[in-house]
Amino acid sequence: MQVTTDDPKFGGLSGCELPESQSWGKLDPSAEQCTVHLDATIGLPLLFTGIMEHYEEWKSRGPLKVDWMEAAPAAATKPRRTSA
Repeated sequence: MQVTTDDPKFGGLSGCELPESQSWGKLDPSAEQCTVHLDATIGLPLLFTGIMEHYEEWKSRGPLKVDWMEAAPAAATKPRRTSA
């Protein structure tokens, strides 16, 4: 599945169209394929919802708990010096 805002006629996908990938051997010739041209802010929530409805075992998973300060690299947490 390929979700993109690029239109092939303007060259934005330059070599990344799924049928072309099959002809070059980058994608299994027997693979099912689908290219959807739409804005990601519309398509990704729909795609995610479809996946969540399909996989029952994901529904029982609790919310993701992340301590962003712990996960951030040490360099990013140091205060920056500014020149006067």
